[in-house]
Amino acid sequence: MRQRPQLRTKNTNRLAKSLLHHAKVPHPRSHAPNLNFDSPNSFGEKRITLAGNLTLTTSNIKFGMHMIVFIIGDGSLRTLTFPGTWHFVGAAAPANIAASKRGMLQLWSTGTTDAEVWARWLVEP
Repeated sequence: MRQRPQLRTKNTNRLAKSLLHHAKVPHPRSHAPNLNFDSPNSFGEKRITLAGNLTLTTSNIKFGMHMIVFIIGDGSLRTLTFPGTWHFVGAAAPANIAASKRGMLQLWSTGTTDAEVWARWLVEP
């Protein structure tokens, strides 16, 4: 009878750490009409379930900040407001999210002000 190949412990540990790193669950956040992302406390992923219109702001921006924000729409069209100096790439800043749609906002900071925040918005068709 043939024996199964044994996995090397070093490679197994590296794979496990990689999977855990990429399988982080976003921190759920209940809706608030104004939501401030305080940079030192906002790295990683966030999930916001909407129950009204949303205004996003930032504070304490640090160079190298990166974040993914999952925005989950409810049963109504919701208005989205962003700092006017953010640089949206790929498309203009969205004005709203349609009812029952899910969007993903990616943020990167190349400095310490809103004018140095780059953003990309992706939403379900």
